[in-house]
Amino acid sequence: MADITLRSTKGSPLTNNEVDTNFTNLKTEVELATANKLTAASNLSDVASASTALTNLGVTATAAQINFTTGVTSAIQTQLDSKTGTSSIAVTVANSGSGNKFYLDGTEQQIARLVPSVSYIFDQSDSSNAGHPLRLSITADGTHGGGSAYTVGVTAVGTPGSAGSYTKVTLEQDAPDNLYYYCTNHSGMGGSILVRASGGTVTSVGTTGTVNGITLTGTVSTSGNLTLGGTLANVDLTSQITGTLPIANGGTGATALTANNVVLGNGTSAVQVVAPSTSGNVLTSDGTTWASTAPAGGSELVRSARTSNTILDAGDNSTLIDITSSTFTQTFTAAATLGDGWFCYIKNSGTGTITLDPNGAELIDGLSTYKMYPNECRLIQCTGTAFNSIVVSPFVKVITSTETFTTPPGYSKFSGLLWGGGGSGGHGGGARAGGGGGGACVPFSLTATQMGTSQSITIGAGGAAQSTSSADGSVGGSSSIGSLVTVYGGGGGGGNNRCGGSGGGALGAGNVGVGSGSLVKGGAPFISLASPVNETDWLDQTFGGGATVTTVPGSSNGNSVYGGGGGCGPAALGGSSLYGGGGGGGVDNGGTLYGIGTSSFGGDGGAAVAGTGTATSGSVPSGGGGATFNGTSGAGGSGQCTIEGIA
Repeated sequence: MADITLRSTKGSPLTNNEVDTNFTNLKTEVELATANKLTAASNLSDVASASTALTNLGVTATAAQINFTTGVTSAIQTQLDSKTGTSSIAVTVANSGSGNKFYLDGTEQQIARLVPSVSYIFDQSDSSNAGHPLRLSITADGTHGGGSAYTVGVTAVGTPGSAGSYTKVTLEQDAPDNLYYYCTNHSGMGGSILVRASGGTVTSVGTTGTVNGITLTGTVSTSGNLTLGGTLANVDLTSQITGTLPIANGGTGATALTANNVVLGNGTSAVQVVAPSTSGNVLTSDGTTWASTAPAGGSELVRSARTSNTILDAGDNSTLIDITSSTFTQTFTAAATLGDGWFCYIKNSGTGTITLDPNGAELIDGLSTYKMYPNECRLIQCTGTAFNSIVVSPFVKVITSTETFTTPPGYSKFSGLLWGGGGSGGHGGGARAGGGGGGACVPFSLTATQMGTSQSITIGAGGAAQSTSSADGSVGGSSSIGSLVTVYGGGGGGGNNRCGGSGGGALGAGNVGVGSGSLVKGGAPFISLASPVNETDWLDQTFGGGATVTTVPGSSNGNSVYGGGGGCGPAALGGSSLYGGGGGGGVDNGGTLYGIGTSSFGGDGGAAVAGTGTATSGSVPSGGGGATFNGTSGAGGSGQCTIEGIA
């Protein structure tokens, strides 16, 4: 075959060597531009003629086509363009549980790695792609993420889900390093595209320089700073990175650390390492450095039960002083000796009163002394010069006799119940007699300001028992908290042929029983109906005392919520109360006994007695005493105060 003359675009002939060189370069470009490289039958440099070279590349050409001139489009070029290789990426759509996602070559939302100047086919011919056109964007999730489609070098062909449908991508050299593929119709389906140069080896980079899109394997050595603009992944810090990470960069500045040590630092200075030392130690600071030390007073709260004063000293640090009984003064070692930070708990588990008294002129909560009442527990802290306390659990104190109540610190309010004394039963002198009326009860709630430093709490006595023939019972005494609260006692039961005493009220005492056929009104506030149907309409009260009657045999005398119950008839039972005292029982002519009144929170009435016996006293608090036929009547129950602190 004769030699064929190839011409340049300017028409000048090319020598065989120039043809060989040109086709050798063409072969190299084709191989680099495709993953499916074209392999010539033989090296182009060994081809003696252009015709043979084209045949080895699988390109057919006529002499006219080979000898094309300027301005003539060569069919050879068209065929060579079609021989440029492409990588095909199979695209499918599936739902793994969180909505439809694109799968690239079978992997959900796979990162696509594309090389500039190489053509890629995103093959969407699979039917699962129907309705899911794939496009590119410089913004994650494309138009759904506020971005727009990236179109440079991107060509969409056909309808997704149909045979022959694909998106062809040939990125230019200046394409962005990071792109994203997405579905134009649905958000959240796509993934990332990493644009990088073709794989290779970087042997060196100058003093300054940038390498983009390179995958590094093996050992990476650097004599200067290595700055990473992306993510460093799959790195084993224990074996693949050596050296010391400075503190300023989030490291410790140390080459090795001992197991279980605590590492401390401020971000700039060298770290401090503290060993755990003894079991139970805590990390403490002296204001400059840290150390592992035993906690002050030990790591456990030890209980020490006591019934008398033992001066509190350094050995009581972090101890629960549980006072189980007795009334005494608890003394302290000097605050300076105990030192700032010393503390203990003191609990009054008994029924007595404990007076806290620091050393000398030292103060506790600003006071020289104060009392701890039953059930109270306090945390006592030393400042080095004085003592402070915190109420852990409040006190609850029951007062049964008159005393001065010293207001303890640490409380905002004081609340409770106050009862008056119950009336005593009457003496029948061999005839009928009435039981004593129950004392009233009032609830109270007083502020610390109202209580002041102290208050005198007076407890009313129960009416005295009667042994004098035919004598009326005595009215129960009133109880009070200074001038702040007062509550009244029940009336005494009537003597010879008289009815029971009425119950005490919140505003007035009960009345002594009277003769047959009369209504005995309870203590104020006694509510009287304007037009009662009968006298029983006046019997029951709220804060007023229960009334008593003599003309309703077998019924119950007046009941109340807070007032005392009316004393027994003799023709009716003793009245009851929810909080006040119950009325005492009565006795009729011939020695017939009538029942007592009861109380849920106060005391029950005392039972009457026939003959010459002694009747039962009313229960504390506030129960009315029982009547006697011809012996000794029962005394009324005394009043009482239950008070508790509210921190």
